[in-house]
Amino acid sequence: MHAAYLRVNQFHNYGRQSCYSGVETLIYESEEMEMNDYREFLDREDCALLLVDIQKTLLDYCIGPERTVSNAGALIEAAELFGIPVFFSVHNPDKLGGFVAELTSKISQPRILGKLEFDCFQNEGIARAIAETGRKTLLLAGLEGHVCIFQTGVGALRLGYRVHVAQDAVTSRNGSDKQTGIHRLDRAGAVISSTEMIIFELLKRAGTKEFRALLPLLKRLHPNRPQQGWVKRQAGP
Repeated sequence: MHAAYLRVNQFHNYGRQSCYSGVETLIYESEEMEMNDYREFLDREDCALLLVDIQKTLLDYCIGPERTVSNAGALIEAAELFGIPVFFSVHNPDKLGGFVAELTSKISQPRILGKLEFDCFQNEGIARAIAETGRKTLLLAGLEGHVCIFQTGVGALRLGYRVHVAQDAVTSRNGSDKQTGIHRLDRAGAVISSTEMIIFELLKRAGTKEFRALLPLLKRLHPNRPQQGWVKRQAGP
C-alpha cells in the first residue's frame, strides 16, 4: 500500500474522519488509475506484434481458421505501415511444419522463430529478440488461445510487458477452451481487444495518409457492413 495512504489512515479520528476519508479515497483511486492498462491507449512506438503458431497442421483443427488468418493478416499489414516489429513463432516446426505462408509473405524478411515451449518467453531466442526491440507493449494473436496464447501472455506480463490480445485473431480447437484462456488472460492483467480496435487505436485519427492506406484493409475486415458513406467522409481530401 502506498505510504501516503498509510499516513492519512494514521490520522483518522472522529473530528477529521470525513475529511481524511475523502483524501484516502482520492489516493486509492489515483493508484488504481495508474495501475489500469485498460485506460492506456496504444503507442505505436512502444508496440511489438507476436503471431503465435499459426501453422496449417494446427490451424486445420481450430474453429474459424479463415477469420483467424484474415485478422492476423490485417494486424501484420497495420504493423508494417506503422513500423512495428513483427515476430512469428512456430511450434515444433520439424514435426508440425512452418508458419502459414499467406501471412509470412506479407513481410519481406519475416522473423520466424522455432520453439518447443508453450510460453514463448520461456524460449531464450524469442524472449531475447523481442526484448532487443526495447518495446514494452506486446500485441498478441495466434493459437491456441488456452495453451500458447495464454501462457505466452502471462509470461509477458510477468516480465513487465503490457499485453493486448486481439481476441478475434485467436483461436482454439473449441470455443470453450478459447473463452477460458481469454478469460484467464483478462484476469491476469492482459487487455482483451480486437483487430479493428487495435488498428484504430494505432491510427488515432482519420484523414491521415495512414488512415487512407488502411481503408481497404478495414473494409475487408467487415465486407458485409454498410460503410461506403462513412468511409468516404472519414478519408478526407
